[in-house]
Amino acid sequence: MSDEASQENEDRLRAEVAALRELLAGHERAARDSADRLELAEAELRECREEAARLERDLREAEERTRVLVDASHDAVVTMDAQGRVTGWNAQAEVLFGWSALEVLGRRLSSFLIPPQHREAHERGLQTFLATGIGPVLNRRIETTALRRDGREFPVELSISPAGRGDTYLFGAFIRDLTARKEAEAALHQQTALVKLLQEVATAANLAPNTEHALQTGIDQVCAYTGWPVGHAYVLAGDGTGDLLPTRLWHFDQPQRFERFRQATEATPLPSGIGLPGRVMATGQATWLMDVTRDSNFPRLRAASDLGVRAGFGIPVLAGASVVAVLEFFSSEAVEPDEPLLQAMAHIGSQVGRVFERQRAEEELRQAKQAAEEANRAKSAFLASMALPF
Repeated sequence: MSDEASQENEDRLRAEVAALRELLAGHERAARDSADRLELAEAELRECREEAARLERDLREAEERTRVLVDASHDAVVTMDAQGRVTGWNAQAEVLFGWSALEVLGRRLSSFLIPPQHREAHERGLQTFLATGIGPVLNRRIETTALRRDGREFPVELSISPAGRGDTYLFGAFIRDLTARKEAEAALHQQTALVKLLQEVATAANLAPNTEHALQTGIDQVCAYTGWPVGHAYVLAGDGTGDLLPTRLWHFDQPQRFERFRQATEATPLPSGIGLPGRVMATGQATWLMDVTRDSNFPRLRAASDLGVRAGFGIPVLAGASVVAVLEFFSSEAVEPDEPLLQAMAHIGSQVGRVFERQRAEEELRQAKQAAEEANRAKSAFLASMALPF
């Protein structure tokens, strides 16, 4: 072999080695990029946990503010004689119940202030105390209900103290409207339950071995929180059409009752924009239908109508900015849209979506590592087979 031919062969080998090194470097960069994306997804999950902790602190602060406001409220004061007739009615009682003092003085208290279901017990308790001096509800605070002038029943805190003896007894009642406190307690309970739900879904998403497990957890947790009897997941088709495919991931309170609806759903793939899940897919936004039986864009209408499925809402599961699945939930009654609930439920879709993001990043990392290893093996084999004698 001439020196010129030998030099050309050596140059060719060096060029091929350089090309392999560049290919290997490219795969290594891709692997690092995938690792960075996975680290970013984990950082976002940590941020969600911190946000959940902040919400818990806010709830505790709101509860304390509510307690202070309730404790500062004024009480209605009502007095009654031994015959059950009203003898005293202060200004706050007028505000609270809607009756003026002139309208109620001398009237039997049970005839207008006490709800019908409690009147017999009230009269019996009064007679028992007058006969025995024993009154289990006296001299302590109890929670019960009372009637406003318009007939509305509302919760109150009641404290009754007797004074006198025989027919000269006078009973003083201090009455506090508990409506605001009960509403605040209900709101706090709901918010606490929502924070717990977000924490449980976030934890489940972090521990989920696959996307199916994460979707099932999201469905079950939302149904438990809302009390709605039906939950299901549609997932994005992998063929690039953008269609949604039904899954066998369900939550049923009464499986037999909704069997036909299940069959209809599992036989109904949906293009973007069609049906409840399709609309969520098209907009990327949570969507509420007050009554699916009155909705013209609900392909499963016959099955829903036959089985009593009425209200429904769907939430997108987002991986980045892309909808990868839709969670849908149904009630057996028509329900007005609840925007705060819908917004809260949207966070569930984001949490579940992180499992898709993590799985995607892990797959990209796995493929990059595999490609890098294959390139490295090819390089080694090539160098071994083409080793120069010098």
